Amino acid sequence: MNWLGDVRSGFRALAKNPGFTAVAVAMLALGIGINATVFTVADAVLFKGFPTVAGNDRLLYISHGGCCISYPDFQDIRAQAKSFQGMGITHGMETAQVLDRGNTGTWFAFGRLRDGVSFAGATAETEGIIRRLETEYPVTDRREHLVAQNFAQFFIGANAAVIYGSMWGAVGFVLLIACANLANLMLARAAECLDGGSPNGACAPTLWR
Repeated sequence: MNWLGDVRSGFRALAKNPGFTAVAVAMLALGIGINATVFTVADAVLFKGFPTVAGNDRLLYISHGGCCISYPDFQDIRAQAKSFQGMGITHGMETAQVLDRGNTGTWFAFGRLRDGVSFAGATAETEGIIRRLETEYPVTDRREHLVAQNFAQFFIGANAAVIYGSMWGAVGFVLLIACANLANLMLARAAECLDGGSPNGACAPTLWR
């Protein structure tokens, strides 16, 4: 089979039908463009962290269900962990309550990983420290049961992988619709050719190769 000749024949046939070609190309371009835009925006917003924060893709979050870490526990983790180049904590509590290890309030901690440190390595080190603190302070820290999570795990939760897979499924479905519409368009064109409705030669036999 001379595939190069088939390609040339196909291009000649398309050139004889600029209207059909324009509609087909626009249909595919629209489907691909919509998919690319939606996926890029959703991926950036849902899975890549805060775009205005430098190094946001290197942040690890430490909390229990999105909150509940005491400031003394944060201090211990910050002092012992070697995986982070810096750590911070957010809170809504009064300063006078900060030093109470049992007062977790609505706090969560976060740290930016050092260069060369993986999320898996940082998570293992951090949770090792957390388990030691639970042993040292069983009354308060075992109640918290802190965990270290990446952006998707912390802000989206256990269904992050399901949501991500659903996005890929939606992308494939939209492309399938675009391809189905294009196939219907080509079938309609083929029916027109069989009825002799193309006097300009655009339905030459080479098109069917």
